[in-house]
Amino acid sequence: MTISDPSAPHETGSAPDASQLTPEAPDGATTGHALATLPERQMASHPSRRVAAAATAARQLARVTGDALTSERTKSVVRTTGRVGGEVVVTGARLTGSALVGGARGVSWAAHRFLPIDQPLLRQPTFRTFWLSRLFVQLAQGAMLYALLILIVDLTSSSFYTALFVNCSILPAIIFGIPGGIVSDSLPRRPMMVGLNCARFALVATAVFVAPSLSTVFALTLGLWVIHQFYSPIESTVVASLVPPERFSNAQALHNLALTIAQALGLVLMAPLILRFFDISVLFAICASLFIAAAGFAALLPRLDEHLSDTDMVPETVNADPGVTRQPARFGDRRPGSVTSSFQWFLSGWRVVSRDRIALGAVLDDMLVGLGLASLVVIMPLYLEAVLNTAQENTTFVFAPAALGLVIGLRAAPALNQILENRYIATLGLVLFAVTVISLGFVQRITDLVTDTLRLPLDGFSDAVGVSALVLVVMVMSVPAGFASALVGVSARSVLLSRVRPSARGQVIASQNLFQSLATLLPTFAVGIFADIIGVRAMAIAIGLVLLIGASVAHLTFSASRPRPAVG
Repeated sequence: MTISDPSAPHETGSAPDASQLTPEAPDGATTGHALATLPERQMASHPSRRVAAAATAARQLARVTGDALTSERTKSVVRTTGRVGGEVVVTGARLTGSALVGGARGVSWAAHRFLPIDQPLLRQPTFRTFWLSRLFVQLAQGAMLYALLILIVDLTSSSFYTALFVNCSILPAIIFGIPGGIVSDSLPRRPMMVGLNCARFALVATAVFVAPSLSTVFALTLGLWVIHQFYSPIESTVVASLVPPERFSNAQALHNLALTIAQALGLVLMAPLILRFFDISVLFAICASLFIAAAGFAALLPRLDEHLSDTDMVPETVNADPGVTRQPARFGDRRPGSVTSSFQWFLSGWRVVSRDRIALGAVLDDMLVGLGLASLVVIMPLYLEAVLNTAQENTTFVFAPAALGLVIGLRAAPALNQILENRYIATLGLVLFAVTVISLGFVQRITDLVTDTLRLPLDGFSDAVGVSALVLVVMVMSVPAGFASALVGVSARSVLLSRVRPSARGQVIASQNLFQSLATLLPTFAVGIFADIIGVRAMAIAIGLVLLIGASVAHLTFSASRPRPAVG
């Protein structure tokens, strides 16, 4: 190979002569190989040669790296690392799941040993596990909603936002009520309960790291209620899967008792105390833990897939009339496959209930109580300030005795069912609830009647407990209100569960929830607007009168003639 004298001068800026590179390079030699033989000073004086040398080094590095990556030793290391990593992930997931399920079993055992409720159903491990799952879910849900409502009150003083907060629970029912019922009747229920509680955990855990604001409050509220639309039909129908028909009243009473205990613990004790001494993120973290614990309880339940069978029949009703034969229910047999069929599926659930006078009367009673409760939530903060002269934050304290009425009602409903049919119990409970709501508008006159006419030492007792006489009267009035709502809830749901086949229970309950949401949406907005115009006293009287008229219409219209069984 001939290379000219490297010391020979070149014109500035001129390119090197091609003959100076590798005209006589041997076979297989490359330009980079030739450049490698140039002296360092000549390499530095030619940028093109530096580029060629870098390209050669890069190719050599790539070849060495490729050889290393494709070697059997490297492949073996990668396979071993992937296998070990996968085993670590799977083992960690199994250990986490085992710890969660083991903790749920421990709590279930402790509840069996120490729970101060003497109920045969709670001695059954399966029902007790389901009951604890509901207790934990409602405890977390109630504490979350209390905290979000307090944030609304702190961030704004308008009753419009309170009404908007209430309607955040109604709009998801309108939009997702039908899909929730479809999921309940179409998919295995135990995996859905576990997955939805995990979704709640993820949502609330995210809120721990987000600064509270109005947008955060409404986003969390909507998220929780959207999940609730899928979870509620499943949870409501599971009760009938775990107990025989003759135990529906007892099971439904315990089902509602879990809600009452959770509200008492979450709304009255846990949430107010935590918010008093800690930041709201601490409450969010505790609620997230409760949701994931509820998922563990749900994982312990047996398979709940009898609704996927096409051979089930309408169960015998608790209060079946003599001579009524058991017939197959033809509704709910066809699964929805499109938006149109989904809407028809929804309408078929309501159509079948409307043909059964007993079921329809119970549904209407339940819907009217729901309307009354939603309306009271809107006006209660204003009622406390305008009528009772106390702070809005004392809402849970003033109405805490309603929990006592709920417990009494839950225990009394199965006993009353031995005397009266459930449909009559539901209607009487609605009447009592309406009268109690009306009395809220006359609380001052009732107080004067007790102190001036009856000469009862109400003032002395109120001074002893440290509250005003008006507050004390309202606290006492909340007891029959809770008692009445418990009677309606237990009796109405028992009627539905006893008269609807398992494969259509979610369908019927979703139809009821959707109609109740539609019937509640505009009235709650109207209550929030007119409460500022006519006053909360008059608004309470108006709500009670509407409920009383609705109870009368439901009883006279749908219970006058002889009922007939629900058929398709």
